[in-house]
Amino acid sequence: MRSVMCLYVSGFCASIEQLRDEALAGKPVVVTQVYGSVESVVSASPEAAKEGVREHMTRRHAMHYCPDGVFLSADWDYYNTVWERVLDILAGYTPLLEPCGAGRAYLDLGGSAALFGPPMTMACGMVRRIRSETGLYARAGIAGSKLASCAAAARCRPGTCLKVQEGSEARLLSILPVGSLPGVGEKTERRLKTLGVRTVGDLASIPEEMLSRQFGGAGARFRRLATGVDFDPVLPAYPPDTITEEHAFAPDGDAPCEPAEVERHLFCMCESLSSRLASCRRRCGRVTLTLSFAEGTVVSASHTPKAPISAAHDLHLAAARTLREQMHGEDVAAVKITLGSLSFEQGVQLGLLGGPQMRAGIPMLFKTLQHRFGPKALMYCRALGTEEMRC
Repeated sequence: MRSVMCLYVSGFCASIEQLRDEALAGKPVVVTQVYGSVESVVSASPEAAKEGVREHMTRRHAMHYCPDGVFLSADWDYYNTVWERVLDILAGYTPLLEPCGAGRAYLDLGGSAALFGPPMTMACGMVRRIRSETGLYARAGIAGSKLASCAAAARCRPGTCLKVQEGSEARLLSILPVGSLPGVGEKTERRLKTLGVRTVGDLASIPEEMLSRQFGGAGARFRRLATGVDFDPVLPAYPPDTITEEHAFAPDGDAPCEPAEVERHLFCMCESLSSRLASCRRRCGRVTLTLSFAEGTVVSASHTPKAPISAAHDLHLAAARTLREQMHGEDVAAVKITLGSLSFEQGVQLGLLGGPQMRAGIPMLFKTLQHRFGPKALMYCRALGTEEMRC
C-alpha cells in the first residue's frame, strides 16, 4: 500500500496574519485579493469561517456574514516566504513533495520509512516542527491515495494527524459533496444532481455503465475515484527548477541608463537571490539576465560559471558581466535575474585566510544575523547606494 500524506493548513494566509500581528489573535481575519473589478476572499481564519466566510466569496458577501471581521489585502510575498519555510521542512523527509497552492502539499512517504520511521511517526514529527518553527497548526492525513489523504486531513483538528486504514477509503469519501472530486466542475455537478447524485457515496452506488453513457470515459473515472481507487502519483515539484528576482525602474522617464547605476540595483537583487539559495541549500549553474528597455525591446543572455555558485559576490560578477555586454546606452525599464541549473550545496570547511571557501559561507552568516537582528542590521556596502536600502 502506498503511503501518501496530505499536509493542510486551514486559513493559511489569515493564520499567518494572526501570527504576524498578535492583536489579531482570536479575531475573525479575512484576506482578500482584487481580481479585475471584483475583490474576493482568498483565506479566512477559523473564527471567520465559523461565521460563514468561505474562499472565493466576494468581499461584500463576506462582510454580510462577518461584519466584525478584520479585512486585509493579501501580501503574497510574505505568505510565500513562510510557505517556503514549511516546504523546506517537508523536503527534509522526502524528495517526493508536490505543493498544491499555498497551504497544501502532498508527500509520498513510501521510501522514507527506513530513515524516519512509520508514516504516522513522520507525519506527527512534521506537524510538530511546523508548529515550533513557524507557529502554524498543520493537519496531516495519511492514506493510500492523494484524494483519500486530502479527505483525512480535512477531518483532522489543527495540529493533529489521521491515518486511513486500507480498504476504508470509500467510507471516508462517501459523505463528501460530489463536487469535491477532481474533475467534477460546476457543470458536471449540476448534471449529476439531476441524477440524484449529491455526495460521493451516491456516485459510488451508480453502475459504471450508466455513468459512461452520461459522461463518456470521465464517468468511469468518477466512479473509480468515488470508490477510493486513485492512482494519481505524487509529482515532485519542490524545490523549483529556477529562482527569479525582478526589479522595475520608475516609469516616469527617469529610468537609469548608466551601467554603474543599474549595477547597484543588480547587487541588491543578487544579495536577495543569494539569501534564497542559502535558505534552500542550493547553488546555481546558470545566471540569466533579462533587460527590458524603455522603448519596449527585451534582450536576454545567460552566463554559465565554471562551477556552481551561490554567493552574492559571484552572482553579481556573472550578472554584471552580462549586463555590460547587453547595455548600449539605452534606458532600462526593468531587470530580471533567473538562476537555473540548481543543485544541492555541499558543505565546505571555511579557510582561515579567506578566498572562495570563505565567500561561500558569508551568505549564511548574513542570513543568520539578519534573521536575528532585522534585515538592515548588516548590509553589503554596494547596497547602500540604492533607494530600497536607505533608512
